[in-house]
Amino acid sequence: MSGRRLVVGGLLSVSLLGAGASAGSVGAATAGIVTYPDAQTIPRSGRLPSGGGHALSLNEPVGGAGAGLVVVSGAGSIGAVVDARTLAPIQVQLRFWHYVRFGSSLYPDALVPWAGGAARTEQPNQPFSVEVSVPYGTKPGVYRSSVTVTADRHTSTLPLTVTVFKVALPKPGQASGSLMSAFAISPQTYVTTVIKLYHQTTDAQIRAANSSLFAFLSSYRIAPANWGYGTPNSTTPGYVASNAWWKDSAGNMISQLGVGHAGRHTRVAARAAGQGAPPVLPGREAADHGNSGRGQRQALRRQGHRRRRHLVGRRLALLRGLHRAGDAEETPEPQARVPRPDQQGPVAREEDLPVHVLRRSRLSALPRDRAAVEPARVRALGALEGLDGILYGQGMTSYKTGVDPLSTVDDGGESILIYPGGTSPVPSARVEQIRDGIEDAEIFAVVRRRFGPAKVRQILGSHGLFSADASGAGLACVVGCDLKGTPPQAWPRWSHDLTTAGRIEAARLDALRVASG
Repeated sequence: MSGRRLVVGGLLSVSLLGAGASAGSVGAATAGIVTYPDAQTIPRSGRLPSGGGHALSLNEPVGGAGAGLVVVSGAGSIGAVVDARTLAPIQVQLRFWHYVRFGSSLYPDALVPWAGGAARTEQPNQPFSVEVSVPYGTKPGVYRSSVTVTADRHTSTLPLTVTVFKVALPKPGQASGSLMSAFAISPQTYVTTVIKLYHQTTDAQIRAANSSLFAFLSSYRIAPANWGYGTPNSTTPGYVASNAWWKDSAGNMISQLGVGHAGRHTRVAARAAGQGAPPVLPGREAADHGNSGRGQRQALRRQGHRRRRHLVGRRLALLRGLHRAGDAEETPEPQARVPRPDQQGPVAREEDLPVHVLRRSRLSALPRDRAAVEPARVRALGALEGLDGILYGQGMTSYKTGVDPLSTVDDGGESILIYPGGTSPVPSARVEQIRDGIEDAEIFAVVRRRFGPAKVRQILGSHGLFSADASGAGLACVVGCDLKGTPPQAWPRWSHDLTTAGRIEAARLDALRVASG
C-alpha cells in the first residue's frame, strides 16, 4: 500500500491513492455552486440533478446529526468557511468528498475531514458537506449562520439554517426507543490497515486507532458484532490484562465500551479487570465470547444495548446488504420465520422472530444512479414496517490485501462502509445515510408510540416514498393486488428515482414536527 498522503485544505487527512485526482483538467470561467440533500447522488462530471438550491436547511432532533451537500462545478480549487458563532452549542464539521474507484467508475464516497482551506478539486463536480451535530441539552429553536464558498476566484455565501426540534433521540447505550443494530466488522483488519497506510507503530498509536474505531461506531449509532482486540482469547478464561496491546482484552474492552455504547457490563468488566479476574457476564462465561455466530450475538448483550429478553425487540431487520440501486425488480422477500437468537438455559421459550430478508443479486451499494439514498430508503421501509433492529452481515472493513481502499473498492462497496483514517475512521457517503436512517427510524418510533402506525404510514405515503396512507399499505404484484407490479411477491411500491432524497428529507421534517408537537 502506498504511504502517500492527500492534503485537503491544509489537513493531512488520508492517504492518497490517486483515484479521484484529476484536478489539473478542471476549471471554468465561472464555477457553479449548488446545494442538495446529502443523500443525493452526484455524477463526477456533466449535468447535475435537478432540484438544487442555494441555501442549506437542516432539521434535527436533540442528539442528532445531519449534513447538507454543496457541489461546486467547473472549479480548479475550492475553499469554505462556516460562521459557527451563532450556531453554539451546535457543532459543525466540513467534509471533502474524495472520489474512489468502484469498478470502472469514480464516485465521491470517502468523506474526509476538511478545515476548509484551499483544496484542489478532484473532478469537474466536486461535492463537500456541512455536517452539524446537536448535543444533548441543546435548546430547541432556529439557529442561523452562513457558509462562504470560494471557487477559484469566485465567492458565494450560502445561508445555513439549523432547526432543532423538541424531540430527543435515545442516548447511546439506552435500549428504550433505540433502533437496535449489529454490524459485522473486523477491528483487526481496520487497525492493521491503519498501521500499513499511516505507519503507526507505537503501542499508543495503535491503541488510539483501535479506540477511535469504536468511538466512531458509537457516534454513528452502530453496534459492532465483533469486539476485535477486546474479545478474550479462546485459550484464556475471560478478560485478561496484558502489556501487549493485542492481548490486552480487558483494557481494550473497557476502552471500547467506554466510548459511548457502555452499559452495566462496562462496570463489570472494569471491576473484574482491576481484580485480575475474568468477569462473569449474565447467562454465559466471558470465555464464550468469541467470533462465532453465538459469540457475536453475545457481544450485543455485553455492550449494553440488550436490556430485554429479545435480542432486538420483537423484530429484526436482517439486511443481507442494501438494494442494488436502480434495480426496481428487486424487492424484499416476505417475512421468514427464524429461531430466536437469544435462547439460553431453561428460561428460553420456543418463540420465533419475524425477520425481513432483502433479496439481492450481486450487490452494488454505491456505484449506480440513486445509490447514495439507498440505505436511508431501506430504513424508511423499516419505519413503515415498525422494525426494531438491523443486522448487517456484509462487513464494514473488509479491505482487500495490498489495495488501498481510498483508491479502489471491489464488490460495489458492500463490505466497505468506512475507510481507514490517520486519526479516526473516514465515513463513506453510504454509512452517513445509514446513520441518518437510524435516526429517522428512531424519530418515527416516537410518532408511532404517540399516534400509532397509521400516522407513520400517512407521513411516508404522503411524500411518495411508498404506496401507503393512514388506512394501510397498497400492495403491488402481478395478479390479485390493488396495484400492478412486476415482482411475484406482493409489496408496496416505493420511490427509487432522483427525487427520493428530497422525499426522505421532507418526510423526516414532517415526522419531527409531529413528534415534537
